[in-house]
Amino acid sequence: MAKILTTNVNGKGKWLDLATSSNIDITTATSEVTLTIKENAIVASMIDESELITGPTGNTGPTGATGPTGDTGPTGATGPTGDTGPTGATGNTGSQGPTGNTGAIGHTGAGGALGYWGSFWSTNTQTNPSPAVIRTFTFNQFDSNNNGVSVISSSQITFANAGVYNIQFSAQLEKTDNGDDILEIWLSKNGTAITDTNTKITLTGNSGKTVGAWNFLVNLNAGDYIELKWYSSDTAARIFAEEAVTSPVELARPAIPSIILTAQQVMYTQKNQSYVCVGRLSDNQIINQDSDTVLQFKNNQSYSIDTQNWWNNDNYKYQPTIAGYYNISLSVWFNPGTSATNQTNIQIRKGGNTFAIAQCPIETGTVGFTLFTSCIIYLNGTTDYVQFTAYSANPTSHTIAGNSNSQGTYFTAFNI
Repeated sequence: MAKILTTNVNGKGKWLDLATSSNIDITTATSEVTLTIKENAIVASMIDESELITGPTGNTGPTGATGPTGDTGPTGATGPTGDTGPTGATGNTGSQGPTGNTGAIGHTGAGGALGYWGSFWSTNTQTNPSPAVIRTFTFNQFDSNNNGVSVISSSQITFANAGVYNIQFSAQLEKTDNGDDILEIWLSKNGTAITDTNTKITLTGNSGKTVGAWNFLVNLNAGDYIELKWYSSDTAARIFAEEAVTSPVELARPAIPSIILTAQQVMYTQKNQSYVCVGRLSDNQIINQDSDTVLQFKNNQSYSIDTQNWWNNDNYKYQPTIAGYYNISLSVWFNPGTSATNQTNIQIRKGGNTFAIAQCPIETGTVGFTLFTSCIIYLNGTTDYVQFTAYSANPTSHTIAGNSNSQGTYFTAFNI
């Protein structure tokens, strides 16, 4: 169908469909259109597109329906990293995890310092020709391996290094006449008697032998010396040495020195870690006949020492909290008994088991008698403990001498 453009005076136009009728004839050719209206012909020539005049833009039509989404394009290049934001608040601590496995045991550490020590003895019998003289024990033999402790002028045990030393001795005492006599032994330092170190021993009968043996703990400076003193009013009293028995061979026995003395430094004191304990009785203690009785030592008496509070004044146990080997000694002074046919003993016990014992017949003299024993015990630092007991078969009971000083009844313990 042909169309015709109609316009008004304002230039607005509109295409109209042009239909043929009885009054209109339309013929078309390649380059022209002939319009005949009631026999009047109008010829319109075709024009080039360049001669067309663009009319005004019409109103925008309504938006058409959205077409389907196209394929996603390739990812663009990553942009630069932005600035780090502020640190957030710390969260709550989580629950503790399970304990890890125990690590391997480390290498053994270096050994501690070697303690100073000395050992001395005498092969000579030491006599008492005059009763009004205080005598000094002398020594003519010594261990060639002594370290830091020596003897000067036969009697002065001299210390090259300061420290606390354990002085122990054993002397074979004898008298050569009848009856009972007293012999006293004490310790001196630098020529002066040390307070409260004396002990009396009863010597009974002709050729009756008694062993005097106990120990002292002494704090010494470098260059100090100690001497062991003795006294008896009986000229028949002596410190007796005996030669070795060599025949018959099967019964050979070593010689008996008149006096043996050892000095051993108490270890750890040079590091201000002193593990030393000395306990004493606060009063006399009565033990019943035929009964092993625990001795009621205290660590709060005069001349008591307990650097680590390891002694219990209620259950009378020594219980260290440091594992190791300990030198334990016990001295008990019995008052005179009434039955010389019976015996007494003292014991050092670990956990109720006997580790050291000393035993002798009951003496019925005037001043009583002393028993001494010592041993080295390993204590585990937790459950192990030491107690001290005394026994007597004396009829009814027996009294052990004790007071605030208790020179004759005490114990000592220290780590070695």
